[in-house]
Amino acid sequence: MVAHRFCERLSELDPERRYRVTVVGEEPRPAYDRVHLSEFFSGRGAEELALTSREWYAERGIDLQLGRQVVAIQRGPRCIEVAGGERIPYDRLVLASGSAPFVLPIPGVELPGVFL
Repeated sequence: MVAHRFCERLSELDPERRYRVTVVGEEPRPAYDRVHLSEFFSGRGAEELALTSREWYAERGIDLQLGRQVVAIQRGPRCIEVAGGERIPYDRLVLASGSAPFVLPIPGVELPGVFL
């Protein structure tokens, strides 16, 4: 959500598209409302949770690369490396790494029906 908001604001401040922006994300879909993600399990569709679309990024000249895992940041040559070995150069790098919830070390977290 933060990366999407960053892209929104940057596109507002740079309507002439002076900056070339690439967004790399490991997930297979564009930004979605993670706050209400639990509603997905009660019938709310992925489209309803979507904050935007692939087309939104394209209309703003943002190169959206989904389903790609960043495995290394190479500061010297100023590039990131994605799984598979491709390197993507950068001038400025913004990290919006999402979050991983803390799972309490209690008995039962490994049982079927427990989602982490």
